[in-house]
Amino acid sequence: MTREPPNHPPATDALAASGDGLTPAPDATEPAATMGCLTVAHQPPKVGGQEGESASGRPRSKGASSRQGGESASGMQRAEGGSSRQRAEASSTRQGSESASSRQGGEDAMPLVSIVLPTYNRAQRLAGSIESCLAQTYANIEVLVIDDGSTDDTPAVAEAMARRDARVRYIRQPNGKLPAALNTGHRAASGEYLTWTSDDNRYEPDAVATMVGFLANNAEYGMVYCDMEKAGPGGEALGPYVLLGPEHLPETSCVGACFLYRRAVYEAVGDYSDDTFLAEDYDYWLRVYLAFNIKHLSGTRPYRYGVHPESLTSRRQAEVIVQTAKVRCRHVTPPSLRRQVMRDAYWNALWYHRDRKDWSAAWPCARECLRLAPLSPVHWKAAIGTGLLALGVRAPRPAPPGKQSHEAAHL
Repeated sequence: MTREPPNHPPATDALAASGDGLTPAPDATEPAATMGCLTVAHQPPKVGGQEGESASGRPRSKGASSRQGGESASGMQRAEGGSSRQRAEASSTRQGSESASSRQGGEDAMPLVSIVLPTYNRAQRLAGSIESCLAQTYANIEVLVIDDGSTDDTPAVAEAMARRDARVRYIRQPNGKLPAALNTGHRAASGEYLTWTSDDNRYEPDAVATMVGFLANNAEYGMVYCDMEKAGPGGEALGPYVLLGPEHLPETSCVGACFLYRRAVYEAVGDYSDDTFLAEDYDYWLRVYLAFNIKHLSGTRPYRYGVHPESLTSRRQAEVIVQTAKVRCRHVTPPSLRRQVMRDAYWNALWYHRDRKDWSAAWPCARECLRLAPLSPVHWKAAIGTGLLALGVRAPRPAPPGKQSHEAAHL
């Protein structure tokens, strides 16, 4: 999943935000809370909620429906057009899902959990990920393998697993990137609870049972997530991956890869955004955060998170940094700070590429830094050096952030 790495502290200057959709808005009339380097407009919780707000007192995200006819039995929002149970049962009837029918068997029936598994050209890893889903102690699951146009042996692997276990469904689509694959899977899902996983990650057997148990007993929460165990390319344990609580979401993507949310959350928040590729998860978590209560099960690690150089996050880390900043600006960063947030993101991406001597990739980041901070000598020096290196001309390496002169650090 995507988390902003502490590559280099941002350079600062005294620029006022302006231009390119980053013009400051009129003075805000709401109080704001300061979180780290960001000022996030955030209303204090209100008991019971008000019209236009979630039950937690947070403003609803765009796309969250208003309450109609009261709340659902779980205490969550109803989506327009019927309850989550009605929609799930209608979906399962259309798709002929046998396992979904268990929800109609009385109060003791186990609600269906849908696990969406998007994949692209990872045939060698896919079977292990599916196996970890099927090995759950919580048996009433469906696994929707969404093949995003793979050109390797992925179809053969997925079809073999589907023949072996009726809980596996294989859906193939033209390549549309991760958000499109997630949306395909969610639209086909029948579950009362929803989640998604990756082909290079593995669930521990009690993962789904742990998260379903929490949501079933805590109706005021719409989503839950757990800590993880880092795993190397061969599956070896590399230590715990301890995450921050949901109150830190306006600052960083901290949900991780082991999570579960109610169907009512999906119906209210909607699809994953196609224009947030590489930060589509963070975009979704922020939308959920603004409308529902989220719980972090700290100290519980029922998930093995694959750490290897082939992962999407590892290969495109600089793009993740920039996309994450764009998502933050879209949802939680005040207009007056958006220019600074984007400048700092491009600055971190610049140094990510420079540290790897990828000058051609570093230059566009340097250019964006100049566009957003045209009066900053620090950014000009870095941009000139990067441009010369991109042209094959050796230039003095500017001091990285944190090693600037006293005067430069206060520009």
